[in-house]
Amino acid sequence: MTAEPDVPVVTAAVAERLVERYRDALAPELIREVLADAHRNLRSQARISAYVSVLAERDAEHRLDELARRNGSETAPRTTS
Repeated sequence: MTAEPDVPVVTAAVAERLVERYRDALAPELIREVLADAHRNLRSQARISAYVSVLAERDAEHRLDELARRNGSETAPRTTS
């Protein structure tokens, strides 16, 4: 998978982790887009970019949890990191 031009390579690795976690509940394209959107939104507001990727992952997880619930997943997929 190649990252979007405005999304760092590290985010591509996070996207693959999220795709694996939510594979039974959501489409991979949707998962990647939610993460990319979270990253773009945070990056546009950040004065310091050091934590943007971590915060984007968390924001995306919250959004994906909600989408998975809306799509009928009884419990959103979770793993402990």
